[in-house]
Amino acid sequence: TVSYPNVRPVNKALWVRRANLIIENPSDQPHAFRVQETAQVTANSIPATTIQELLREVGASSVDLLKLDIEGAEKELFEDQTSADWLTRTHALIVELHDRFKPGCTAAVERAIANYDFRRSQRGENLVFVRETRRQASEADADLLFGRNPA
Repeated sequence: TVSYPNVRPVNKALWVRRANLIIENPSDQPHAFRVQETAQVTANSIPATTIQELLREVGASSVDLLKLDIEGAEKELFEDQTSADWLTRTHALIVELHDRFKPGCTAAVERAIANYDFRRSQRGENLVFVRETRRQASEADADLLFGRNPA
């Protein structure tokens, strides 16, 4: 991240509250790890933070682009009532859903964003939600993100 001074890695898991998590399937490939809360702090537990806490830490009032690939934890994240706080401040979301690991992920995301002005599309395995009020800027950003030439 030396080349990107505005990028600050955070060695925490994203969750619905401050907690400690453990990997529930440690023998699987790292890209497929899923987590669960634990009351114990051990050498293998992972501190978890919330989107709201991350925003406070960096002094941000909104999220331009939130990319989530959290192996089924999107169900808890979007079912939580506090999702309304950060969804109202998010301009674009890219979510990889994992109903195969945890049924109900897609339904939780769809329910959570239903009351907001997002336009929905799909790019491969990712659902893309772009807030209508920022459509022009966000579409240009999406062109860059997905390597499209908007000519």
